[in-house]
Amino acid sequence: MDVSIISSLDVTATFDGTNIDVTVDIQDNLTVSVDISFGLSQSQVDARILAKIDSELSSTSENAVQNKIINAEFLKHKGYFIELTDCACPITIDSLTYELTGDDEATITCVASQGLGTLTYTLSQGGEGIAENETGVFVVTEEDTFTVTVSDEIGSTEASDTVNVQFYDDDIIVYKNRLTTPLSATAIAVINSNIVGLKTDLGDDNLTDSFDQILLFSNETAESTLKNIVKSSNDGQAVNSPTFTQYESWQGNGSTSYINENYIPNTNGVKFTKDNASFGYISLSNIQGLQYDVGCRDSATGPHTWIAPNVENTEARCHINDSQSAASKLTVLTLSTEACYIASRTTANLCALYREGVLFSTVNYESSALPSVTTFALGVNSEGSYLSGAGSTKKLALTFKGRGFSPSEIVIVNYWFKKLVTEMRALA
Repeated sequence: MDVSIISSLDVTATFDGTNIDVTVDIQDNLTVSVDISFGLSQSQVDARILAKIDSELSSTSENAVQNKIINAEFLKHKGYFIELTDCACPITIDSLTYELTGDDEATITCVASQGLGTLTYTLSQGGEGIAENETGVFVVTEEDTFTVTVSDEIGSTEASDTVNVQFYDDDIIVYKNRLTTPLSATAIAVINSNIVGLKTDLGDDNLTDSFDQILLFSNETAESTLKNIVKSSNDGQAVNSPTFTQYESWQGNGSTSYINENYIPNTNGVKFTKDNASFGYISLSNIQGLQYDVGCRDSATGPHTWIAPNVENTEARCHINDSQSAASKLTVLTLSTEACYIASRTTANLCALYREGVLFSTVNYESSALPSVTTFALGVNSEGSYLSGAGSTKKLALTFKGRGFSPSEIVIVNYWFKKLVTEMRALA
């Protein structure tokens, strides 16, 4: 490809895709070849051409005159070069991101392209420039909205963008510092951003304002899945080797393997109380038939706290702190069990079950007492033992216990937990 850059009586230049060839025809032909890097347009190399001409013309008086004429010819076109650069190959910010590199430290990285020659990156905070370099990498120790502006050597129109830096949430700092094996910066950033979003939308300062326990089974390590994100207690325990899949789930065999959540409602319930409580989970499996996915019961007559989302393909069963017959049920349409289920009680006489943030059904179960045995995931704890014959083989990605939520709050909880699991699964 041969593209004309300048056409005048004295100077012509062509671009073949790799080199700029400038021919100066004043008294003698002078050809200057300038190597350029991939991505630079022909108009962007005029400054380099000028420098090359300056270095190659001799210092004799005759050629010094030539030098002045040639420089004048280029300078005459200077405004055109800049305009052409902006149109044909403007400075572009390809990405502007930050990574948390400490509890109170972040590294901002800006990647830009095009423009002429070396690009200069300027970091601003509150309208004031605070740092400048040619790498686009900056370390900051404050939470704020930062602006990165990129300029080039010839004064092309600058490019700029902003990034809002948020440090680790206090709850996440406690959680991550309890791990023996640290999570990757990417994984902890996903957890952090979604927990911050959840707390913000619920109007909570701390997770303990609404929750007693959150176990993220779709985590990076088996250890991290069993650590309670809410507080430094009620950590889970894998029993009889359920299957852990990184960034996805724990899965039981339906007969012996499960997660002991080490959470006894009667003892450990703080936000989870007799008449105001919720619990739930995210299933990644569509498996029909009777399977107790999470919960516990003191005896066959209660008190019960458990969910079985699809029984005989026609009904879901749900209890929260009641002593109704185990056969009591919520009649529902047959739906996939690959979903987020949340059971919520905000009064003494009503139990509600939600699927994907939408009310599934309600039943007038009067609360009786908080169960006094620990809750299980991938099955139900009945009188202190795993209830055989109805264990879960589903892949569970998350479980939680907390206060009772209103319908609008259920939408919030469903959204952020589903988003958290989706983003963690994307890391696989």
